[in-house]
Amino acid sequence: MLQRPVHDGSMTKLQLQEVLPDLPERVTPAEDIINVSPELIKDRDVRRLDLFLRYAEYLLEQIRQHGLFGIGQAPRQGFSRGYEYYENDAARVFALATSINRFTQNHGHPPRFLAPQTATEKLLVMKMFGEIPDGPPADKLKAELFVPPDDLPRLTLTRRLWMATSPSLPDNDLIPPGRYFLKTNFGAGNNIPVRFPLDEEMRSTLLNKQSKWFERRYRHGFWAGEWRYQNISPRIFLEENLAEEGQDIADWKLWVTGGRVQIVQVDQERSSNHIQRVYDRDFNILPDELYYPSDFQPGLRPPTYDNMVLIAESICTNLEFARVDFFSRNNDLYLGEITLCTYGAKKKMRSAGLDRRLGQAWSGTHLFPECNNTDTAPC
Repeated sequence: MLQRPVHDGSMTKLQLQEVLPDLPERVTPAEDIINVSPELIKDRDVRRLDLFLRYAEYLLEQIRQHGLFGIGQAPRQGFSRGYEYYENDAARVFALATSINRFTQNHGHPPRFLAPQTATEKLLVMKMFGEIPDGPPADKLKAELFVPPDDLPRLTLTRRLWMATSPSLPDNDLIPPGRYFLKTNFGAGNNIPVRFPLDEEMRSTLLNKQSKWFERRYRHGFWAGEWRYQNISPRIFLEENLAEEGQDIADWKLWVTGGRVQIVQVDQERSSNHIQRVYDRDFNILPDELYYPSDFQPGLRPPTYDNMVLIAESICTNLEFARVDFFSRNNDLYLGEITLCTYGAKKKMRSAGLDRRLGQAWSGTHLFPECNNTDTAPC
C-alpha cells in the first residue's frame, strides 16, 4: 500500500502513470459509471477519466483491505458520510476519480490519498470518509443552529427580509429602499449586492443569474464530489448589506481542526485590491499566503475577535474540520457561514509550507487519530 513520491509541476499522462502505483484495468463497467447520472456522465467522460477511475478503484481496495479512515465503522448518530451517501461502488469510484482529477490538475501531482500530509489532501479524504453533521452546516440558512445556545447571545443575527424556493424577486413595495445582498443557501459564490428599488432591466439580470445558480447546483456538487450540497433544500434570500457605502466589509474566516482554531484568514477589499492576510490563533500575522496575495501588515484586531475564536471552536467541537466565517461591525459579530471543505479540496495554496503545517496540526480527530507525518504510513 506504499505510494510512490509525488512531483511538482504539470504532468503528462505518462508522467502521471509513473508516479501512481501499477494499476490493473478498470473493473467497474462503463455502463455502471454512466448510470450513476446518465444526464451528466457520457462515455467520453469515462474514457477521459479512465486512469483516475482505475486509481480510485485501487484506493477503495486499499482502504478496505487496511481498514483506513474508519471505513469499517458506521457514522455516529446524527452524522453522515459520502461513503454511505453514494449507493454503490460505481458512484464512489466516480466521485473519488473526479475529485482526485481536480486536485491533480491544480497541484501538478496526484494526492497522497492513503497517507495524506497536507490539509488539502486531508480535506480530499474527508469529502468521502469524513462525518458531516446532518442538517447540514453548509446550509447558510441553518448555520446559527450549530451555535451552542450559551454562545448565541454573543452574535447579532443578520436581518433577512425575503426568501423563496425558486428563482424570483420580491416586489419593490415589499422591500425598504436600500442596499442588500441576494444569496442562495447552497454553493459557493452565489451572492450579489443589490439596491432596491429594482428597475426592470436589473430584475431581468438578477433572475437570469439566479436561474444559473439553481441550474448548476446539482452539477457543481456532482462533479466536485461535494455530496452534502445535495441534502440542502435550495433557497434564495435577501439580507442586509453590512458594509459601509462604497466599501467591502472584512470577511473573517477561522480554520478549525479538532475543535481548535489553527489559522485566521481575513479577506479585505474584495472588489478592488483583494488582500488576504493569515494570522495564528493569537492574532500574530503569519508570513504565509493562502489563495490570494497578502500585504503582511499586522492589521487591527477587532473587538469581537475573542468571541470569534470562542464561537468557532464551540461550533466545531465534534467536527473534523470547518472554516467558520464571520463579519464584524463595530462591536457586533455576525455569523456568515460554515464551510466544510474549502474550495472542494482542489485549489492549491500559495504557501506550500502552510498547507503542510495545517496538515500536521490536523490530528487527534475521528478521521485522523494520529499522524507521524511520513510519506509511507497513513495518518
